[in-house]
Amino acid sequence: MAKNAFDPAVRVAASIGNATRVLADRVRALGGDYTEAMVQIGTGERRYESDVQALAAIYARISVGLVIPEGGRVFIIRDVVVDESAAWDEAIKVGFPNTPDSYNVWEIGEHYPPIPDAKPRKRDLILLNFGGVISDIALALAWGKRNNLPPASPREVFALGSHAPELNKRLDQNEMRVVSPIECTFFGLRYVPDGWWSGAAREADLVWVDGGFDDHLWFGFSRESLRS
Repeated sequence: MAKNAFDPAVRVAASIGNATRVLADRVRALGGDYTEAMVQIGTGERRYESDVQALAAIYARISVGLVIPEGGRVFIIRDVVVDESAAWDEAIKVGFPNTPDSYNVWEIGEHYPPIPDAKPRKRDLILLNFGGVISDIALALAWGKRNNLPPASPREVFALGSHAPELNKRLDQNEMRVVSPIECTFFGLRYVPDGWWSGAAREADLVWVDGGFDDHLWFGFSRESLRS
């Protein structure tokens, strides 16, 4: 079948081509040569290493359209179908089918009631990792507020499990967690629900807020899908 202007691959290729022309024109206006710059980068010349790193940081910032914390990472999963009307237990079973019956995550559904008559909708989930241990969830919430991103709901995190069952491989982590930074209280302690990827297994659980957050943990935020 012939490709046409509505083919996503064609649109992406056209956008990249246009961006290259824009960059080439800007470099030329500054007295440089874009093609020669790419050749120099391609040779791996170490004297340009700091410049390439600065360029990579700019591209990373542009690609996500967000402020990335120093030493941290931001990863976007697009078009995750979320049903906020789903029953708590069912949402867990679909997204994280290996969750043991003994886990306390099954017991907290009353803190996160379904939204009656909500329709499935596409959401982009933005995952934030600080690149190290942090002790205060307020740091993550402040980042989300600064970038106009609401915290991902537990059902959004659970939907991510079935949407991206091998997310840990995509992020080069054998084990990782994504938390919904919306707290609840369970037996007098502060917790947030999470999804856990470990090898091929996926489990939902609770993370104790006052215990801190390690570098395998990602905070979930969401926004309306840009393609919805």
